[in-house]
Amino acid sequence: MAALEALLFRALTILLNVLGIVSGIKSILSTSAQEHSPFAIETIASNAANTVNSPAFGNAELKTLIDNLATAVAVGFSGVTVEITSLTDGTTPVSLPVTPPSGYGGLSFSDTGHAVWDYSLAPLFSGAKYYMQAAGNWGAFSANLRWLGDEVLYFQALYGTADYVAGASDNVPVFDPTDILISEDALACLTRQNSGWTVTWAFAPSGYVRLVFPGTAEIQEWQTTFDQAQFAFIKSQIFPLSTVEIAPVWPGIAKVTIGTPVAITSAMTITEPMHGVIVDISAVGVNKPQVPYDGELAYKFIGALAFVDDNGQVEMFQSLGFTNAIYCCRDMSEAASVVVRADPSLTGTITPWVIA
Repeated sequence: MAALEALLFRALTILLNVLGIVSGIKSILSTSAQEHSPFAIETIASNAANTVNSPAFGNAELKTLIDNLATAVAVGFSGVTVEITSLTDGTTPVSLPVTPPSGYGGLSFSDTGHAVWDYSLAPLFSGAKYYMQAAGNWGAFSANLRWLGDEVLYFQALYGTADYVAGASDNVPVFDPTDILISEDALACLTRQNSGWTVTWAFAPSGYVRLVFPGTAEIQEWQTTFDQAQFAFIKSQIFPLSTVEIAPVWPGIAKVTIGTPVAITSAMTITEPMHGVIVDISAVGVNKPQVPYDGELAYKFIGALAFVDDNGQVEMFQSLGFTNAIYCCRDMSEAASVVVRADPSLTGTITPWVIA
């Protein structure tokens, strides 16, 4: 009996719990929606309806825009298809009008060709045909390694270079930076280094240099790739400027200007700007001591010379000795004169020289 009562009590408890859950659900379902702000739900729903039905932004207008876009795409695709189908397949020749439309070329093929190939191009303002010819010439001789030398660095071919012969060198200009004289500009240097060529400024003085070689087949014409300013820079690397004056040295016969020889007397002065002198002794008294230097003969006690600056001061003398000798200033960069004392038996010449 006790067990039955316990079982009935447990069943009753479960039933009461179920009834409580059902009552809670019913309470929730019967409760109206709660708003945090008055009419908030209604306002949101109204705005959504207005947007959907808007003539500018609503569903109907969006559909109209989509339909218009679809129509435009279809028309464009149709046009592209027509253009593609009208193109030649590459095997059918294209027929051009004999007389070009207005604004396109001349009245004939010849006039049209001249209009194109004679058109002046910057920066040299030469006809286009010359640039085309130069490009062809370049391709013609660049295949031969002989031409890939200094001329490629310092010169460009303008025209007339198609007749090159492998191994020929008389129609190729030269430029040797190590052979620049201190007094030269680009024009003077290239004129001296290219004997027989016609060398001129290309467009304006102190600009680029043009070199023309009158070959037997045709004129060979070149132009430097450097102008006078760049030439001056090259020269400055060879002759760096210094704020300190230094005594001169003999730079080689090619880089000096030889003056006029003056006969030697027992007491003499040569007055002119000079960096040194050349002494040539042709005869000396038989009583003077002499010393041979492997074929070169030197004498003792036959005289001396001394250089004088532009303010009248005299540097230390230098003794005369070898029969063919060179003397330079020692304590000045340039002398204004030289004074000489010589034995009366001595004959020969003294010649001033300056660095070119």
